[in-house]
Amino acid sequence: MKKLKVLVLLVIIIPLLLSTASVFAKPYKLSERTVRELKVFRALQGDMADMQKLGNILISIAPFRSLLDGADPADAFEISQESWALFDKALQGLSVHYRSQLRQFCELEALSQHKSRDDFQFWRNLAKQFYPSKIDVDLAGNWKKRKTPQHRGVLPELQFSKSGSSYSGSLVIKLDEEEIKRPLQDIIVSGRSVSFYMMNGSSKITYLLRSAKDMTTLSGRVSGQKDKADIKFDKL
Repeated sequence: MKKLKVLVLLVIIIPLLLSTASVFAKPYKLSERTVRELKVFRALQGDMADMQKLGNILISIAPFRSLLDGADPADAFEISQESWALFDKALQGLSVHYRSQLRQFCELEALSQHKSRDDFQFWRNLAKQFYPSKIDVDLAGNWKKRKTPQHRGVLPELQFSKSGSSYSGSLVIKLDEEEIKRPLQDIIVSGRSVSFYMMNGSSKITYLLRSAKDMTTLSGRVSGQKDKADIKFDKL
């Protein structure tokens, strides 16, 4: 009787084991998305070490350290620009995936504490630290207006020079051996967006431009007091 029970168990269990093994042995044809998501695990290995560095930086910043050491949260404290810069430097080693997760956490925390102005602002500012840094287009050099079927005459150029983080520039029109220059004013660069204006007599002409992803083309709109037109410049 005992042998019969063992035989029955084997008859039941062995097929189950074989069927289970066949599930894991099944060949999977994975999509590119699944492969891409699996690569996140590799990034997490580096994230763990980087998060340790981030934790050490956090402890070294006085306001955060005082809170983590048990300071009364009711006491007002200030985080200087220098402290934020230290914090931002510590974030640079984190993967895009982990920065995204931390940003979402801070943004959700800001929303959940929206009734408290200071808490809301604190979490929003912290969330901003996890956004990828914008890379500003490098304007330095010459940019020539792209010719269009409607254009007649000489094609003007934009000439920019950089000093530190600021730019100076001119719109240049070349006529034979002569150059006519108009200085560009209030040149602002933010990521791929560029704006400036120039005076033509008493008329103010404003340029609102955006660079292509490869940062070799500026396109946008030029507008005067009455007229507006699309315009495009190519870097030389």
